[in-house]
Amino acid sequence: DKRLIDDLALLAKLSADNLKPIAEVAVQLIISEAADTEITQLAATLKSRPDKIRPIVHGLSSAFWECAKARVPSDIFIQAISQLSLSPDSNAVLLATYAAHYTTIVDTTKAFSMSLPQYQHLDW
Repeated sequence: DKRLIDDLALLAKLSADNLKPIAEVAVQLIISEAADTEITQLAATLKSRPDKIRPIVHGLSSAFWECAKARVPSDIFIQAISQLSLSPDSNAVLLATYAAHYTTIVDTTKAFSMSLPQYQHLDW
């Protein structure tokens, strides 16, 4: 989806220090399915507006979600995010966040996983 690519491209403009709280809010969005308060607080902390931060959080949340749903381990995750052309420090922040919350994200996305019985033995 082009919107997702555009949202994730915004990550390259952020420092690793600013990316860390964004990544944490992206995880919170997956877990709680709502993070409006956190996004508003994050925007204030970053001296920005919620409408500027929201797409970045949602884009990163989607990336975490899709990788966890596909059961992408941390060592493969780093390869996936390398496509975003982020700094090594930013890559490290995203990897650390993904690895720290991997089990929680996988548990949250389990209901949407391709490992569900209805997806087994499909005849394409």
